Amino acid sequence: MRDHDDVPYIVIEREGGGGVGSFILGALVGAGLALLFAPQSGEEAQSEIRARALKLKDVAQDRVRGAQSSLENRLASARDKLAELRARAGLTPDDYLAEVTDAAELRELIRNERRLELCFEGFRFWDIRRWDDQATMTEPVRGAFITFEADSSYSYAYSDVEKRIFSPAMIYGPVPYEETLKYDLEQNAGW
Repeated sequence: MRDHDDVPYIVIEREGGGGVGSFILGALVGAGLALLFAPQSGEEAQSEIRARALKLKDVAQDRVRGAQSSLENRLASARDKLAELRARAGLTPDDYLAEVTDAAELRELIRNERRLELCFEGFRFWDIRRWDDQATMTEPVRGAFITFEADSSYSYAYSDVEKRIFSPAMIYGPVPYEETLKYDLEQNAGW
């Protein structure tokens, strides 16, 4: 047996069974399947498309309502947490915290809280950079000239001390040249 395993073999059928009868049977089965899977008329297809579109619209509206509800719950939770932190720090409740109604206002409130809390600790520049706040980064540095008046009051005069230049490339900064060679890194845009 093993001597013949690699030899190709051919099978020849001597029985009939093919011919015109098989052809007609195949044609009838094909015609039946074609009738079963035939496309719908234009009106039927349009009504089905309308029904599916209405169903998808309802599903989309339900998802939007769910997302809005979730966002409102998260906003209320964030507002409560912020009020809790302020109370723990000994700060009295503020009306502006209750007036926050959307995520953008809450984000600005939190950024302002961070600005006040970490004042003079060296975090402001990095926060502005991380938030990609290029409008603030390009504002000129302002100084105040305070003069003591004869009536024992003070007068203030403000002026620009330094103009700031900040391009979008400065968000990331350059990768040191040696590091680009060592690790086959691509240099950040603009450097």
